[in-house]
Amino acid sequence: MRSQSGFTLIEAMTALAVMLLCLALAAPGLSRFLLAQQLRSHAQAVAGVLHYARGEALRGNRPVYLCAANLKRNLQLQGCARQRQVWDAGILAYADRGGGGTGAYDSQERLHLLVFAAGKLRMRVGRDQLQFMANGRLERGQGARLLLESPLSGQCLTLTVSGHGRPDIGEVRGDCPA
Repeated sequence: MRSQSGFTLIEAMTALAVMLLCLALAAPGLSRFLLAQQLRSHAQAVAGVLHYARGEALRGNRPVYLCAANLKRNLQLQGCARQRQVWDAGILAYADRGGGGTGAYDSQERLHLLVFAAGKLRMRVGRDQLQFMANGRLERGQGARLLLESPLSGQCLTLTVSGHGRPDIGEVRGDCPA
């Protein structure tokens, strides 16, 4: 009598069915995990802009401002979005060269622009703009709280900027404030 090695067709189909079932059960959790990682990645990019703006304020011994970017459909920068506390297009970092401390953007003052992918991120800030003073601190030494939300997953995280101008990225949560 000959001995056989290998799998029968029924054994292979059963193993494949078990793997597909496990994949179907894991997919929603994996999707949520990937969206949370994407939100963390966006928060790190925003923290990078905050670090850059603070560094430019210290290096240039001048105020540096951050505001909600006002972009055309082709993503061409138009300046700051006026009276917006929801920053959903991106962040503009600029140094007001001729304004005498008014913090009004006009062309050729851009230091950095971070553009958000449409519909992937919404950021709520309690003010229309943030200002890093020449000493690297936020204006009036008051901290700021930036709430980053993922409209796709309903998750959010809080990025806190201390009065000294240092950002701290919080944890991803599913219970976002309204």
